[in-house]
Amino acid sequence: MQKLKGPPLDNRDGSHRKRKRSRARDSTSVSPSRGTEARQGSIADLLRSQKAHRRGYTPNKRLKDTSHESSSSPPQHNSTEYSFFNMSESALTSSKRPVDRGGVPQVHSFQPHAGAKRMVVRTLGAECALGLDDYLEQTWARTDATLAALCTEESIPYSVEDIYRGIESICKQNAAAKMFRKLEARCHRHVKATLRDPLMANAASGLSDLDIVFAVRAAWLQWSEQTMVLRSIFFFMDKFLLLTQTELPPVSEMALAQFRMHVLLDTPLKDRAIQGVCDLIDLDRKGSAQSIDLEAFGDFIEMLHSLSLYQPDFEAAFLGHSQSYFDNWTTEMARSAKLPSYAASCELLLNQEVERCERYHLSSTTRDNLIGIVEDFAITRKLDIFENEDAIATLLDRHDKECLSRTFSLLNRVGMAHRLKKPWKAYIQAKGVAIVGDDHRESEMIVRLIGLKIRMEIICSVCFNKDEALVSGLRESFEHIMNEKSKSSSRTRSRVGELIAKYIDSLLRGGSQTIPLKFGNTESYRNIDDNELMTGRSMEDSPIKNSLTLALDIFRSFQGKDFFESFYRNDLARRLLLQRSTSEEGEIFMVTKLKADCGEAFTTEIEKMYEDIAKAKEEMSNYKAARLEHGKKDALDLNVYVLSSSAWPSYPDISVKLPPEVEDPIKHYDTYYKSKRAGRMLSWKHSLAQCVLKANLAKGEKEITLSAFQAIVLLLFNDVPAAHGLSFTQIQTATELPSEELIRTLQSLACAKYRILSKTPRGRDINNKDVFMINEDFNEPKYRIRINQIQLKETNQEKETIHERVEENRNAEIQSAIMRIMKRQKTIVHNDLVSEVFTELEKRSSLDAKEVKHNIEKLVEKDYLERDGDSYVYVK
Repeated sequence: MQKLKGPPLDNRDGSHRKRKRSRARDSTSVSPSRGTEARQGSIADLLRSQKAHRRGYTPNKRLKDTSHESSSSPPQHNSTEYSFFNMSESALTSSKRPVDRGGVPQVHSFQPHAGAKRMVVRTLGAECALGLDDYLEQTWARTDATLAALCTEESIPYSVEDIYRGIESICKQNAAAKMFRKLEARCHRHVKATLRDPLMANAASGLSDLDIVFAVRAAWLQWSEQTMVLRSIFFFMDKFLLLTQTELPPVSEMALAQFRMHVLLDTPLKDRAIQGVCDLIDLDRKGSAQSIDLEAFGDFIEMLHSLSLYQPDFEAAFLGHSQSYFDNWTTEMARSAKLPSYAASCELLLNQEVERCERYHLSSTTRDNLIGIVEDFAITRKLDIFENEDAIATLLDRHDKECLSRTFSLLNRVGMAHRLKKPWKAYIQAKGVAIVGDDHRESEMIVRLIGLKIRMEIICSVCFNKDEALVSGLRESFEHIMNEKSKSSSRTRSRVGELIAKYIDSLLRGGSQTIPLKFGNTESYRNIDDNELMTGRSMEDSPIKNSLTLALDIFRSFQGKDFFESFYRNDLARRLLLQRSTSEEGEIFMVTKLKADCGEAFTTEIEKMYEDIAKAKEEMSNYKAARLEHGKKDALDLNVYVLSSSAWPSYPDISVKLPPEVEDPIKHYDTYYKSKRAGRMLSWKHSLAQCVLKANLAKGEKEITLSAFQAIVLLLFNDVPAAHGLSFTQIQTATELPSEELIRTLQSLACAKYRILSKTPRGRDINNKDVFMINEDFNEPKYRIRINQIQLKETNQEKETIHERVEENRNAEIQSAIMRIMKRQKTIVHNDLVSEVFTELEKRSSLDAKEVKHNIEKLVEKDYLERDGDSYVYVK
């Protein structure tokens, strides 16, 4: 048997040790720190080695210290060598050695002329009577007995510290691998006998899959505690193997592998336990699961993670089991549930699955995969439920924000929110077309359209999170609604533009009294809060501006903007001339917005109208000042507006005989104006004039504001006794008004709200034989009265004139655009020319390809263009 030897410890007397320590301090030796005995022996050996080198040889004799030899001491070997450079013999003899006071030569570490030298320093230990194999067996026997006692919770026969030191000694002798193999075999036997076999016996006795889950968990916890003990005892071996034997795993990993292989993989316990977990989750989904120990369940899931069985075994089985469940669930729900209940059930299912994953300690990867399966089966494969137009229309009619938000949220989870665009557009278009086509409620059309748009915008913002596809669908739907009639004829095309202009006119004439803050009782606004009214818009500083902003939203969707412009200019002219506008800032706001939306050319004539009014007021001030300078003053307070015919709407000339008190001041102003501007002609439009009369009636004095024609008729009664009247024929002869105009004027005076005149016989119709007189029973308490201006309403003839003028202007614009394009291109094919005309005029009016083609033909006939096959050539 091989014996390991080491040098004996130095047992000389104290004086000798003192001298050796003194020499050691002066020597060039290096002493390794391997304990007190090893250190002392190494120093003595080092000194002897230096003396031997000086004599020319190296000692290799090893001494033995029998005083420290025992059978229980661990063997020592693998001494550590510290090599130095060898010093040559000649160098040693030629060097001068310093001598201390006692005559002993001093050896210094720094000897530059001594040459190289080599020095060997060894860690020396005591001789061991046992060999390495015997010592390993003896240490393992004690370790095995200690482990057995610890696993059975019996008294430990040996000191754990001694066991640890023994394992450490074995590792230092490079026998750690043998110790590891013995430990691995012992763990194998223990796992089989103590853990696996009892579990298999219980499983064979009829234990349920769920009970197996908790039985395996209990065995796992027991083995985990025992693994901690193993790690503590074999801690030094773990560190040693980590540095020297990288192919061997740590003790904890070896213990996990033993449990994984022999308890789960080699037995049916794994599959039955996983099936038990799936069954438990199924019971929980159905609401019939009994209360379980969630902490124990979490320990089982953590065990699967630790043994690397969670993802490849448990997660795959669990997700496959869940797919079958969700397939059956969605099929059953879709068979009977409507959209509101189905969407609510889907949302509840998703929330429950997320909460269940957290409660059962499932990983985030499992949760994400599980939610993906739910979304696939419940949403992606059931899009027909979410896209149902009737169901969406019902929710929109009820203004059910909660269900609409839930529906959008579910579709948005799978990237299918755009699938709502089709039913969304279908609902808006159906509602809008019905509003536009309702002739019985034509006066409410714009208010109802604004209400529909606001309600849809609120839903799009609150419920659909301003989804780009749905916002686009809302815009496209209103473009279809506003221009649907334009596909038939220009007469129906102008109807929407006329009503928009009339609505804006009512806002600017009526002020805050006409603002539908609550938007009446129309169904479009039934469930709209005041705070939601301006959703998505910047709040202006006045209610008038806010209402105009809502009207302009509708206007932007209308393509026939040239029709709107004509009606808007007509209404603006009446507001300016009759001073009926109640909001100057509202007028300025409209011009600013129209210029921003339609371009500067759109508002050129409108701005010219405002300039004419300002110049006319200035001119009137100059006229009155000139009259005063000449010492003349008219009995009538005359105000004249001189307007440019190019900017203002055209009005028919209606002949009327003016009273002398009115005719004379008009002649004076006409003479004054022509003297200032030679060559200009004034065409007086008395149908647009407005007068203020003071009337002494039976019930008191009144101040009446009315039209010029109404005033001329009332002035006729100044020369008629109170008890007498004037017939229709007499009035017409005196005023020379046309019959149609006179009938409307007499209706406003005798048949309207304020009946200044009485008619015989009574009735709302005016006949040639009717007789009129001052109404002695007129008892209106107000001092100032305004008679309704019936003539302000456009007649059918005026509307026809507007249509004709718009058509003429549109043809002129199309031809101008064609000529501009041809001057640039010189030669262009037909389709490209039509496309560029549409692009250039799209902001101003809605065009038809037939209109463009018709105007191209006109230009060809006039020799502005020539045909060259399918192309046109510009003729200079």
